[in-house]
Amino acid sequence: MEVVKEYAKQYGVDEGSVDEGNFGATGVTAYSFNILPTDEAESGNKTRGMVCTLANGDNTIVIEVLNHVEPDEGMDMFINDKISEVLDTFAIN
Repeated sequence: MEVVKEYAKQYGVDEGSVDEGNFGATGVTAYSFNILPTDEAESGNKTRGMVCTLANGDNTIVIEVLNHVEPDEGMDMFINDKISEVLDTFAIN
């Protein structure tokens, strides 16, 4: 939890928005938060993402997923579904 709180600070996300949940195929406890779409002033691009942390023995695994906001809603949903499919296959041993 402490690691994900540090990442939340780096992204300017309130610690209260950190969620506890299950991760991947093995259902390991994980802590995560979402990074809402932000306008990049100079380029007009928007990005969003999520950060997820989970314990693995004495270590902490951190997964950062940052992606571009796709204006085509159908394609945007497709991309997000594919990212979720990959994350759901992880197994922590």
